[in-house]
Amino acid sequence: ILVQFDGDEYGVDQHGGTISVDVFPSTTVRELRAAFELAYHYSAFNQYFFVNGNLVHDNSTMRDLKVGPNSLFVLFLLEHSKKFKNNDSWECSTCTNQNPSNTFRCILCSASRLE
Repeated sequence: ILVQFDGDEYGVDQHGGTISVDVFPSTTVRELRAAFELAYHYSAFNQYFFVNGNLVHDNSTMRDLKVGPNSLFVLFLLEHSKKFKNNDSWECSTCTNQNPSNTFRCILCSASRLE
């Protein structure tokens, strides 16, 4: 399968954003989480796998999900919640676009919000 990283932290795409992972038809999502925890030190509790836009459950197997060799999983990693002192709109340091207070990335250039 192919696993594409996404998340609330920059740097999770250290392998170009998508990596290939060998799995068996009987491999469960829980086992996949454990593998990512062991290999990349991402807590299993902070990993959310999506297939075809749907959140998948721990007990689902690759067979249950009907995935093939080039199926795409999206692994959303929630590293930690962000808390900012300034809760007003903010200006992007890269492109100077004004962004709403509830966004963490610039809506124009996708740069991370800095404080």
